[in-house]
Amino acid sequence: MNSLFHYDGYLNRILTKLMYIVALNLLFLICSIPVITIGASCTAMYTVLFRFVRNDEPDILKTFFKAFRENLKKASCIWAAMLAAAGTLAVNYYALYHMDGGWTEALRVFFNFIFIIWVMLWVYIFPAAAYYKNSVLGYFQFSVRVAIANLPVTAAIILIQAVMLLAILFFAQYMQMAVILLTCCVFSLPAYFSTGFLVKIFERFEDDDLN
Repeated sequence: MNSLFHYDGYLNRILTKLMYIVALNLLFLICSIPVITIGASCTAMYTVLFRFVRNDEPDILKTFFKAFRENLKKASCIWAAMLAAAGTLAVNYYALYHMDGGWTEALRVFFNFIFIIWVMLWVYIFPAAAYYKNSVLGYFQFSVRVAIANLPVTAAIILIQAVMLLAILFFAQYMQMAVILLTCCVFSLPAYFSTGFLVKIFERFEDDDLN
C-alpha cells in the first residue's frame, strides 16, 4: 500500500503522465491560436512526448518552446502544404457532389485515395519533424514511405486518433464535458498513445538516409 503513494509509485507515475498530457494540450492550444503555427505546435508537442515515453521527464515549457522556435519555419511550411491539400480535396469533393456522369465515380475513388494518403501523412509527418533533421520535401517522402511500409501500425494509430475524436464529438452534446476534454487532452492524449508506436518505427530508420 505504501508503494502506491511512494514517489516512484504507480499512482505518482500516473499523475505525472496526466500532468504532462494536460500541460502539453494547453501549450498546443495556446500556441496554435494563430492557426499557421499549428504545425510548429504539433512538432513541439511530439518532441516532448518522444522524450517522455523514453522515461525522460523534460522541463515541459523549456523543451516545448525550444522545439517550437527551432521548427517554426519548416513545420509551418509543412502545415501550409497539408492545409492547401485539404482545401483542394474539399473543393473537389464539393464539385463532385454537384456533378453527374459515369466518370464522377472514378474521380471519387481517386480523391478518396488521395485523402487516405493525406491522413497517413498527417500521422507521421509532424512526429518525423520532431524526431529527425530533414528537408520539408524529405519529410513528405519519408512519411509516405514509412506509412506504406507499416500499414497495420498506421491503421492502428489512425484508429486511436479517430476514436478519441469521435469520443469528443459524442461528449460535445454536454458542453461542459466537451470543454473539459478539449482543454485537457483532446490533442495530447491521442498523440501520447501514438508516440509509443512511432518511436518503435522511427528507431528502425535512424541509420537510414532520409533525403
